[in-house]
Amino acid sequence: MYRNYFKESINVAKACTFIGNRDLSLNEQWALRPRLQQAILNYLNAGGYFFACGGSYGFDLVAAEEVLNFKQYYPYIQMILLLPYPHYTSRWTMEDQQRLQQVMQYSIYRYSYSAYRKGIYSERNQQLIDGSNYCIYYSDSKTAPYTQSIIDYAIDNGIWTTNLADNLLWGADDYFEHL
Repeated sequence: MYRNYFKESINVAKACTFIGNRDLSLNEQWALRPRLQQAILNYLNAGGYFFACGGSYGFDLVAAEEVLNFKQYYPYIQMILLLPYPHYTSRWTMEDQQRLQQVMQYSIYRYSYSAYRKGIYSERNQQLIDGSNYCIYYSDSKTAPYTQSIIDYAIDNGIWTTNLADNLLWGADDYFEHL
């Protein structure tokens, strides 16, 4: 009896997934961090400890870095990277490649596929949402249609979501007020 309960409990454990814009300026990344920190803390206070993202530059990297910053205070939390395929970062800047390598050192990660093919990112993002019960995302007027489609998928599947670009929800600050 206890064995079955334990097994079911493990199957129920879900993650907080991060989805968002790739093209964030350094100013946007730094302005976003306080909102990310608050959203991460809210999830931790609700009892969550798994976090996941797809390992893209921009929002994914910023989110993963912030989760790992919390790890010094909450050593039990886990950052999970569901990466698309090996060498997908070959066209990234050296700085972003180094940031990802740093995040990977302190994360659980795996590649979804062995090589690139059409539709790989959509499938990977769907896998992220399917393994989540919470989604922190960043969606503004620059959000690409494929990013918006995965956010819509999360909402349609009953995933609790919060948009860090929503000034009505998070309160306008000087930087976000002008975007």
